[in-house]
Amino acid sequence: MSLSTALIEGCGPLLPRPRGASILPDRDHSTEAGPENLSEHTSTRDDGGLSHPWGGYALAPDTPVTVTLGPKVLWIWLREGEVWLSHEAESSEEGRLRLRQGPPPPPPPIDDERWERWATAGPVGRVDLHPVLPPRSIVLQPERVFRLSRGAGARVYVRVPLSIQVRVPGLQGALLEEIPTVTMSDTWWGDPMRGELAFWLPTTARRAMRAELFLPHLAVAPVQLWNRSQQDLRVEKLLLKVEHLALYEESPGRIWTDVATVRYQGESEESLIEKGGGPPEEAPEAHQVAEPRVTAPSGLRAWTFDRIRSFSGLGFPP
Repeated sequence: MSLSTALIEGCGPLLPRPRGASILPDRDHSTEAGPENLSEHTSTRDDGGLSHPWGGYALAPDTPVTVTLGPKVLWIWLREGEVWLSHEAESSEEGRLRLRQGPPPPPPPIDDERWERWATAGPVGRVDLHPVLPPRSIVLQPERVFRLSRGAGARVYVRVPLSIQVRVPGLQGALLEEIPTVTMSDTWWGDPMRGELAFWLPTTARRAMRAELFLPHLAVAPVQLWNRSQQDLRVEKLLLKVEHLALYEESPGRIWTDVATVRYQGESEESLIEKGGGPPEEAPEAHQVAEPRVTAPSGLRAWTFDRIRSFSGLGFPP
């Protein structure tokens, strides 16, 4: 990320600002936003009723706000009328689906090129952090390989890393930046002519969800599988089209998607995919906090099971 100044859509003309020459004050202005002080960050809630660490954060001049979501740390700084953003994540592979360990690091120095800057036509006193699902499908595998006999069904649960949309209240929630909480690898699903670029993450589809598996930066997607073919189906890898799913919050730290139902029609036919259109039966009282990125067409079909292929530069073996 380079140091730059961007214009928020709908905020009027942009006056570029030169790189500042001032330095951070000697005292530590970094503040970790936690449950005990969330109310002062969200005095006016118009962010869908999201729970900490999502939702609204009040900004004070020259006082960076630190937000930790999973392995990602985000710094938000209101400086000289601009909104400054920077972020970093834990580098270890095993830490990507866990909460960050230990205290967050301090914000980057003022002249660090990792800061991104936005100038607005009016004052900004708050930003909202909204969860969204990734913009591409995700390739995943079950916790243990299993088979579906003809006519059988099975329900699996997938933990999907969320992205952070940083928005300014008002102005139709002008989007500053979208930041993934977890950086996923690219992979190709399908054949060269009819495949698609997807994300790969070493996560598993579980047959049951336990309370300790819920984390604020992960959404749990219930996937209902049905084998409508004339042969047994070996479930080894599958594709989850998360761009068609909505998000629902049951309680703080427990975010679900609606149910994705996949009906396998046979090796020579694409699977029929349907979305639930509401909270899953596991969380019937959950309220919606994000719309699908893309509205699913009626009769959506896709190759869903075990069709990964290896291509140069995509970093995933056959």
